[in-house]
Amino acid sequence: FSPPPGGGIGPALPPPPPPTGADSVAHQLAVVFGHLSLGSRAEHRPEAFWKSLRDVDGEAVNLREHQDACEFFTRLLDGVDAEVAAAGDRAAAKAAAAVAAAAVDPGGTNTVPSSQQTTNAAGGPSATPAPCRDPARKPLEACLGGALVMRTTCRPGGHSSARTEPFAALSVDVMGKASLGASLAAYVAPEAMTGDNAVECEGCGGGRVDAARGARLARASLPGTLAIHLKRFEFDTRTYERYKITSRYEFPDDLDLVPYVEEEGGEGEAGGDGTHGRVPRVSTKYRLVGVVVHSGTAHAGHYYALLALSGPDAAALDAATGRRDGASSSSSSSSSSAPPADDRRWFKYDDGAV
Repeated sequence: FSPPPGGGIGPALPPPPPPTGADSVAHQLAVVFGHLSLGSRAEHRPEAFWKSLRDVDGEAVNLREHQDACEFFTRLLDGVDAEVAAAGDRAAAKAAAAVAAAAVDPGGTNTVPSSQQTTNAAGGPSATPAPCRDPARKPLEACLGGALVMRTTCRPGGHSSARTEPFAALSVDVMGKASLGASLAAYVAPEAMTGDNAVECEGCGGGRVDAARGARLARASLPGTLAIHLKRFEFDTRTYERYKITSRYEFPDDLDLVPYVEEEGGEGEAGGDGTHGRVPRVSTKYRLVGVVVHSGTAHAGHYYALLALSGPDAAALDAATGRRDGASSSSSSSSSSAPPADDRRWFKYDDGAV
């Protein structure tokens, strides 16, 4: 889900240049997008990209092994952001060394652009470049990442404490749920902490008491693009086998997160306000822009994507795929005189064709 037109987040500082090389997943991902955006061919074979992928042990990814989409997505984000952050650290160290060399040898050629210099208390240039804001050093986290407010409230006295935790994608249960609304409602529903799970409360004298613990989205840190993972793969504890939930499941074209957000942030890794250094979002409304679909079983299958495009992007893809201008990507029984809700058209991205 992405914000509808006019509902985006504020601008962030531009990220440092990503690393380059055959083994760089960030570089190879940029190459893939470059071919898709600027290439003259209707398709691109991302062989160099998949060769750059590594698993949690640093080994090359087995392309014939069935991957979990959410795990792969999270690992890809972490890998790209780690490489970009490392490149930023190297660039900052190089700039600092250049400034230091220029201070020692003012007449030499080791200079640094004024845009990379900072000012010290005396008003002169400092030898230490300004640190990058987190969104600049972790661009994918800044676009896709948000924060959850984890709040615990004791039952006897009603004392409450909260902390924030970052997330890249929301993983919601599908088992026993018919829609995304039901899954999100269950996601934010408080969990009873009783018995062995009781918590200590200083406000109640420091003893262990029953409490309720729940997670809600921090409104100040709603992501620019919200990724939601539907947990269709489950594990049967009786047969010790994985299985796939194939029941019908509905999700809306437009999503308002108001029922699932908390206005106040807590203390934690993501920062007291949960903003990750970004300009806080105001709107809680999102619009569906893509769906990753799994076809197959819990042990083997195939992924493809449905993407919504509009404007020049949709027109260009229409021309590339041979679709007539204005043709619908799916059949519709609505009257031709009825105005469309928006100008998006849906395209199916598969291994064979678009």
